[in-house]
Amino acid sequence: MKRVTSEDSFVPLGDAADAVLLSQPGIETAARELESMLERAAISQERELDGLLAALVGLLGPMLIVLMGLFVMGIVFAMLLPIFEINQLIH
Repeated sequence: MKRVTSEDSFVPLGDAADAVLLSQPGIETAARELESMLERAAISQERELDGLLAALVGLLGPMLIVLMGLFVMGIVFAMLLPIFEINQLIH
């Protein structure tokens, strides 16, 4: 396997960067930390999504009640308006 040195790349890496990039224990530690960090991020996003969905569902109930009320009001007006018009014709 060819080792990447500062002569092979466009960005000079230097000795310190070579030691960090190529150290096996450092990679293993970062991988272990990455798993826990990703798990915490997933839990955080799940909580955020649950809160958002709970708020949307909480708003959906009252909105459906208002829409059903408007629908019933439309039916009632559709039934009462002809009755009022007939009453106007009689008097």
